[in-house]
Amino acid sequence: MMLSILSDFVLSFCPAAVRKAHRPESAIHALWAATASGLLQFLLFVLLSVFRYKSFFIARGAQLAPHTSGAGEIIQSGMAIFVTLEYLVHPISALLVYLAGEGLVRFMGGLVFSEIVPSFPVALLFMLKNAAAKRLLARQAVVPDIIEALSDGRLKVAAAQPKPSWTPSITIGVKGDWYEVEREEYDALLRKYVYFLRRAPSGKILRGFEELETGPASPVALTPLPRKK
Repeated sequence: MMLSILSDFVLSFCPAAVRKAHRPESAIHALWAATASGLLQFLLFVLLSVFRYKSFFIARGAQLAPHTSGAGEIIQSGMAIFVTLEYLVHPISALLVYLAGEGLVRFMGGLVFSEIVPSFPVALLFMLKNAAAKRLLARQAVVPDIIEALSDGRLKVAAAQPKPSWTPSITIGVKGDWYEVEREEYDALLRKYVYFLRRAPSGKILRGFEELETGPASPVALTPLPRKK
């Protein structure tokens, strides 16, 4: 019970794509967690920002006191505005103010609109992680697909990368012949995505089409196909 509550609390900070891949135990609990944590985030960082501003103002006031002693109210007010602006442009102060504002948005999003508003720093971490994974994948050497013609006329395609577009509704063209996905399996470590293709019926409605390249310039290796009778 406690683990599920903790999991929903952590997921309430994550973007929708993460919550879709790792669904909360309870959507209501995740919404409550987002609302409550947003309020706590707002109050916490408002207090931290106020305490920091007070210390900063006293320190800067002491530094500027010799230059403003005996000055009029306009100079004193101008100094207060200057010190406040100087505080706001400081990176740590700006971060505290942002996190307080984000907490208010997350709280209002859950309370008023019943929507989970993720935390931008958490979403940024996932964005960087996905970008690094895509970059690493792009650097990997291209492993060619291997197509094997089976004795019953079907094709067995072993691929190193998944083919998300290969759904039962798509038609796949191979050397002028049309095939459709019969099933998908997981096999070898190098080419762990294995697809079995069968001949597409002549009356099949063409909802989607993809040509599987088998030419010399293509990385796909094709074993000899049996001739049509």
